[in-house]
Amino acid sequence: MPETTNTATMAKKVSEEIFAEFGWQQKGPEDVNWPCVARDKHDLDTHPSDVVQAYEDPYEDAKVFLNVDLKSYAVGSLKKAQVRGAVTSLCKAADCANVSSGWRNLYGDDTSNYRCHGLLFVYNHDGDYDGDFEKFFEFMDTKDAPLDASNRVFVFSPATVSYLATVANDLRGSRGTDRLPSKKEYSFYYPDLIGTRPKKQNQAAASIEVLLSPWQILRFTKASEPDGGPRVHYFVYYRGDGSSVDEFKYLFDAFFRFDLLGDEERISLRMPFAHHEAAGHFDRAKDAYAAEFYGLREFRARLNRITFDPITTIIKRFSTIAIGMERRDPK
Repeated sequence: MPETTNTATMAKKVSEEIFAEFGWQQKGPEDVNWPCVARDKHDLDTHPSDVVQAYEDPYEDAKVFLNVDLKSYAVGSLKKAQVRGAVTSLCKAADCANVSSGWRNLYGDDTSNYRCHGLLFVYNHDGDYDGDFEKFFEFMDTKDAPLDASNRVFVFSPATVSYLATVANDLRGSRGTDRLPSKKEYSFYYPDLIGTRPKKQNQAAASIEVLLSPWQILRFTKASEPDGGPRVHYFVYYRGDGSSVDEFKYLFDAFFRFDLLGDEERISLRMPFAHHEAAGHFDRAKDAYAAEFYGLREFRARLNRITFDPITTIIKRFSTIAIGMERRDPK
């Protein structure tokens, strides 16, 4: 039906805006069904790929592919059975894609190691959903997620889509106002993890694990006053709401643990979901954190190079009529 097609187009438009800002690259054709190579196991003839995205794994010498299922729902049509069914379908597709020559011929990379995972992208196109999306997966039977240990399926909930759309919009706006340099001049920062280190700390793409984590860190250099010399700057996008002093103290701990705040670095803490009292909690957290280090002037000066920057949350709403008009061929 035309309206169903128009609704699906909404999720595609939003996903394109998001994926491009985080360094992902679309691969191969869109909206393709490819042969299942495990029909007895999956009870299917084919698997679908709405879109396939790829990026270099930040920690391993491999490429990550994501078989993306784009879903667009109004608040009243967002149901547990549909969401669970989509996850099960993605699990089967991911299970097949890693061994399927048909999938590899369409999307894969014969020149490097790769792994294909699944991504369910759930966009609420009327912007009215405020429920607990995690409840859709309570008590989900493991037989509905037929994956081996090396395969995974990720889910971008409506709240995650809204958050990432907001971050993507802020990145575009910050480049337009010169708060950020061009895309080629900033990178996503990857800290050392317990037991593993990134190939390099600054990389062009944000991994899906980073996008689903509480924060995303961008690093760039910029001339700063008073001498005009280059200074390292960080944009830290944070998904929390800053509703307590301890929450900000935890963030300060992370900044020092990741070595983000040395003698010259500056951090802009950017929060789409900031609590209405977050600014006050932020200032009190600086006082409390400095006091724990005996109020050393040099230490407080470092904390003062962290700024609190709430940003406006973007909720994209589309009209199926408007989308339909866009799809018409011009006369």
